[in-house]
Parts: sequence; structure tokens; C-alpha cells
Amino acid sequence: MLSERSRLSRWQSVAETLSLLVVAAAVAWLAVARAAPPSPPAGAGVAARRPAPPVPTEPISLAGTELLGKRTARVGLVIYSDFQCPFCARFATDTLPGLQRKYVKTGKVRLAFRQFPLPIHAQAQKAAEAAVCAGRQGQFWPYHDLLFANPQALDETSLLGRASSLGLDQPAFATCLRGEVAAAVRADYAGGAPLGVTGTPTFLAGPIVDGDRLRVTHRFSGALPIAQFEAVLDQVLGAAAKAAPGTR
Repeated sequence: MLSERSRLSRWQSVAETLSLLVVAAAVAWLAVARAAPPSPPAGAGVAARRPAPPVPTEPISLAGTELLGKRTARVGLVIYSDFQCPFCARFATDTLPGLQRKYVKTGKVRLAFRQFPLPIHAQAQKAAEAAVCAGRQGQFWPYHDLLFANPQALDETSLLGRASSLGLDQPAFATCLRGEVAAAVRADYAGGAPLGVTGTPTFLAGPIVDGDRLRVTHRFSGALPIAQFEAVLDQVLGAAAKAAPGTR
């Protein structure tokens, strides 16, 4: 009997010791966890470790872009866009009209459009081709507006329907849409990477030099409030006004 009680006492002692060790370990772990800084969310800090590339040092050509505005405008705004991108649609419908009224129609700024159909958007390439085809008939910007008014309808029937609503030559448009301008769209996309364009919408702003080139001073992206566009454009316009005429 005494031997049995002795063994039971020893087991109780071992169990108590183990319990104390577990409690001590838990307390120590909590202390370390509380002292450690919180883990950042997935992807946090990537942008900080990967600074934006510098703006181009040499003026970029506006040749081959769809232009809107007066040739005498001293400032340009290049738009890299994707017709299936919801942020691009937000810019086109909410912000662009105000910029046109304040800067484009008054002759201050000239817009230039570049195609940048993202690979993640299955219908963006064909929509971009359709816009270029409309541009061949002098209707790029009206077609641009129709695409962004309903970016969910980008199937071929819808693309042809928009062309019809603008009174375009349907046979010529349909032929063009069969790949005639696909290479031009891909060239626009490929040309964006060296300029630091990685997503849409991306904007390049600066003074226009030599009539058809843009000296990029600002690059920014996203569906930003119109006030941010105004701040950039007003700054560039102010600098252009101070520049001697011979520097243009």
C-alpha cells in the first residue's frame, strides 16, 4: 500500500512539473509575441522597396497616337489605357470630361491616347483594335466614349454595333477588326514598358517640344480625383509659360 501511494505521489509530482513547464513556456511565448512588431499584410512594403523608375530623360514622340486638342497647346497629357479596365472607365467617364472643358477645349493641353490592353483582360485587345479601326475613319474619340460607357459589353457583336451607331463604314470596320491593326496595338503596349507603364490608367504629362514630342516631367496612375490632375497640369502650364519661346 505504501509503495502504491509512493508511486502515485511521484506521478503527481511529474505531472505538476510538466504543467508548470507548459505554463512557463506559454507565458514566455506571449511576452515575445507582444514585444514583436505586427507582421505586415501580404504585399505590404513591396512598393517601398521598389521605387518607381525615373521619367524618360529624352522627349517621347506623339506620332501614332490619337490626339485631341489644338496643335498650339504647350502641354501634353498621354493616356495609357485599357478598355476593359474599370479604373480607366472611371477616369474616362468621371474625370476626362472636366479636363476637356478646362484644358483641352481652351487650347491649353493636348491629349494623346496609347493602347495598353492588359493580358488579364480577355477582351481588351480586341476592344483596342476596334478603337483603332474607328480611328481610321476619324471616329476614335466618339468610339472611345462608347466603349467606356459600357465596358462590360466588349464582344464582337457589341463592337460592331457601336460602329454602326456612329455611322461608320461597316464592311471596312469589320475587315479592319479581323486583325489588320493588332500589331499596332501590340506596339503601343510594348512601348509603354520602357516608359515605366505597368498598369492602367497611366498618365505622362509635360511640355510639348518641337511640335510633336512630349518632354515628360510627371508620371502618375490610377483613377485619381480631378484636383490631382489639375495640380499637375497647372504646374506644367506655369513652367511652360515661363519658358522662353525659343525653348519650345
